[in-house]
Amino acid sequence: AYSIGDLVINELMASNSSTVKDGNDEFDDWIELYNTTENDISLVGLFLSDDKSNLTKWALPEMSIHANDYFIVWADSEEWQVGVHSNFNLSSSGEQLFLSDKSEIIIDSITFESQLEDISFARFPNGTGDFALLSPTFNASNNSASHIPEDDILLLNTYPNPVDQTLYINMESQKEFTLQLIDILGRVIYTEEFSAGIFYTELSIGEYLPGVYLITLNSENSSATQYIVKQ
Repeated sequence: AYSIGDLVINELMASNSSTVKDGNDEFDDWIELYNTTENDISLVGLFLSDDKSNLTKWALPEMSIHANDYFIVWADSEEWQVGVHSNFNLSSSGEQLFLSDKSEIIIDSITFESQLEDISFARFPNGTGDFALLSPTFNASNNSASHIPEDDILLLNTYPNPVDQTLYINMESQKEFTLQLIDILGRVIYTEEFSAGIFYTELSIGEYLPGVYLITLNSENSSATQYIVKQ
């Protein structure tokens, strides 16, 4: 048996677009567990879930994590792939994650808000500290990670994609920022200024020609970009 704090959720990435690929050459969400003890810990009878009403959603494999070692789970709903893959994805817009045993006793849990692309949410100091936005340290100690300053946070979420008439845009920034729509030739065809805060807006793009466009947010310290396809 082991005590609470022996095995922890140590790091996660819910928006992995270019940080690290799984064994199938895909950039997928991932969860890092860490054994904080000097002894091996068996994963038999342990579960991960993103649903508090279903704590036994996904059973961890019948393996052990060595002393002071890390264990990666790809959270991509692709259990048939080579490696350790859960039956759920992480939501980049934020959710909860639970580590529990077969009696549905929660061993560790974390609630996270909207996540930035290729930035991890991890314990600092490694294994014991509070969660913070950090540069990713996949399968390694978080103590070498650099913190992401809060005033650099700039979030962008657009849907649907592809889009026909109306593009819905969710945005968040700690500073004033500019929203721009740019065509494939690099021409800025729409610009709007926003103050710091959380915003929802609709952009009518029905009159534009079909093709690839760029949505960008730019603040004093940061930028965020998404490609959209106009049908």
